[in-house]
Amino acid sequence: MRFLSYVPFALALVLPAFGCGGSDGDAASTTSEELATRTPIPYVMQYVGTYDNAKAARGDLASLQLLRSGRYIAKFAGSTHAERGVYFGPSKPGAWPLVLRLITTGHSFTATLGAPNLAYGAVRVTRSSVDTDLAARVPAPSESSCDASGGAWTDDEWDPTTNLYCVCPAGKVYIPSQGGCVN
Repeated sequence: MRFLSYVPFALALVLPAFGCGGSDGDAASTTSEELATRTPIPYVMQYVGTYDNAKAARGDLASLQLLRSGRYIAKFAGSTHAERGVYFGPSKPGAWPLVLRLITTGHSFTATLGAPNLAYGAVRVTRSSVDTDLAARVPAPSESSCDASGGAWTDDEWDPTTNLYCVCPAGKVYIPSQGGCVN
């Protein structure tokens, strides 16, 4: 049994040699726990969708898709390869600007909604000290999509538990890019 207590230490020494968990300069090494998917809170889920960089040159970040599962897909101009990983946001609603941490094996970077001088609904991705602004393909939150999907729009004050203006029925979450309150 004593042998098992040395396994995490031994793996920490061996895995980087095989390209697992090492850093490429974007951030410190990633762990398997960091790569585990966690479903985002409703406040973060409202930003699920695709963001595009219309000015992407070859090799630049061309699009970022945030999935409701807590995973992301990044595509680069001139490449058929898609980078896949996980993203994390705050554990409590209300943070603004909203900073998400995106992680894949060996890489970590940020995506910020509400960054200074950024258009509404756009996201600024900072990767290897390079900022890339991506425009939202995600519709803005709206009373009509909330009401049409069975939600209740709160008008002037957001719901104190979610910081959203749309309160969805139990078991549903508000995702404008998927039509409002969805399962």
